[in-house]
Amino acid sequence: MTGIKFVVTADNRDFISRMESARGELSRTVAEAERGGGSVREVMGNIESALLRIASAATAAFTASKALEFARACVKVRSEVESIEQSMDVLLGSSEQARSLLASIREFAATTPMDMDVLAQGAQTMLGFNIEAGKVMPMLLSLIHI
Repeated sequence: MTGIKFVVTADNRDFISRMESARGELSRTVAEAERGGGSVREVMGNIESALLRIASAATAAFTASKALEFARACVKVRSEVESIEQSMDVLLGSSEQARSLLASIREFAATTPMDMDVLAQGAQTMLGFNIEAGKVMPMLLSLIHI
């Protein structure tokens, strides 16, 4: 059985650089405030600027993190779908029949509270007990309405 391998990486150097820059600005602002070298408004403005840069860097990092999380979820879902497709293909002995049955299951899953994987597992179980492919969807429909 062949598999698909995905490698997803993220580069956080920009985030780290921005955080170090913001930290440096905050340190300079605190030092300036301690020396009494500027007005309260200038010091507060510098602190606000540093905090905005920190927020910007944090937002970029969280956005990248969520994008990476989304990419991983997509890979996982695609892997599961591929596994279901292969299983149905083996059980039915025909990739055309497998695609047709999976299309029916997908359509049904979109209109019910049942998940695609639960419905596919039910179909796989029925096929494993030699129930004809044409009877699987009607049986799934009747089981859902119990």
